[in-house]
Amino acid sequence: MKVFRLYIVFICLAGHIAAQDALLPTTNGGFLKSGLRLQMWNLEYSPEPITQVSVPITIVFPIGYQFNLTILHTPALSTFGEFKIEGLSDTWIHGAYMLWNEKLMVNVGLGAPTGKTRLKGGPDNADYIENNEFALSRWLSLNVLRFQLPVYGQGLCGIAGVTLAIPIQENLVIGLGGQYLLRNPYHPIEYQYQVGDIIRTSDEVYQPGNEVSGQFGFDMQIIDNTKIMLDGIYTYYWADRFSDVEVYGSGQKIAAQLGFIYQFDEKFFSSQFLVRYRGKNKLLQELNIDFEEKNRNGLEMEVDLIYKVVSNPKFSIFIYGDGRFIERNEFDEVGKASVAGGGFGMDYKANDYWVVNFTLKYLSGRLYTTLGERRTAGIDIYFGFQYMY
Repeated sequence: MKVFRLYIVFICLAGHIAAQDALLPTTNGGFLKSGLRLQMWNLEYSPEPITQVSVPITIVFPIGYQFNLTILHTPALSTFGEFKIEGLSDTWIHGAYMLWNEKLMVNVGLGAPTGKTRLKGGPDNADYIENNEFALSRWLSLNVLRFQLPVYGQGLCGIAGVTLAIPIQENLVIGLGGQYLLRNPYHPIEYQYQVGDIIRTSDEVYQPGNEVSGQFGFDMQIIDNTKIMLDGIYTYYWADRFSDVEVYGSGQKIAAQLGFIYQFDEKFFSSQFLVRYRGKNKLLQELNIDFEEKNRNGLEMEVDLIYKVVSNPKFSIFIYGDGRFIERNEFDEVGKASVAGGGFGMDYKANDYWVVNFTLKYLSGRLYTTLGERRTAGIDIYFGFQYMY
């Protein structure tokens, strides 16, 4: 049962998802953006692919000149053979207020618990093994596969933060910030098990640890049409509790992201290079929670490239390149991964209000699981729209 509790903990860690911000904003006003996204990954030795069909929804409301309200929500259907998870995600509502001549931003957010929790699944003797939602959720949470919705629900959450931009020179701005994420208890999984002739139901409360992070970065205009950006984030996690017992403490995380933009003739080339390092976790050992002997977190690296090759008032074409790599940890190669690929995308501006989007990507590589090295290949297709107002 202790090992099973750790599985629950690892899945719950993926819940705080930070979407990558676009290097070039699409609009300064309000907008509604949505569409249909299909992601499908084939795994060696598996007759069926891991598939997720999602409908990501982003709504931005400008309220006055200084305040923006953003709503994020993603219903999704995920399948892996006979395993299936369907339903809504949690709904995030963020408010951002600009102060001090737009040099200071205060943001607060609420994660409303609209998403699916109490996943079915569990140990080998669980009655729900014919649709082991919990087993599927472990695949969805893998960073290297980058599913649109890696975790469906995590209960009520709240976030608050502040960001300060300090102009140093005409072409150099330094940013400082911090935020605090408050998490509330929820029920991540429900399963039945047998003790003798008695059937019991397990539906225990999981309390993920709160977290605090600090950011530092700079934005530098090298020449008129070239810009670089560097951001660093340190995140501290409090211990997680399962049935009111401390069972896990996530390793503290350091992340650095380097961005580059070159613009020319209404076109641009942009790149982002992201590195994440997480220290040793704390695990429940006998009756105490203590640091593991070795670090089971491998170094993570991601590369995202965008080249806008065609640009006119109505139509734009983009070429994409992606690379995602996870290094071997100090225990073994389980979790090591490397995938790379690319694709293309198109934007069609129907009028001053409507834009139609299409993206197609193909990636392939290798994952290292308990079954050893496994080849994998995936497609990522998005068709959607953006309404600006």
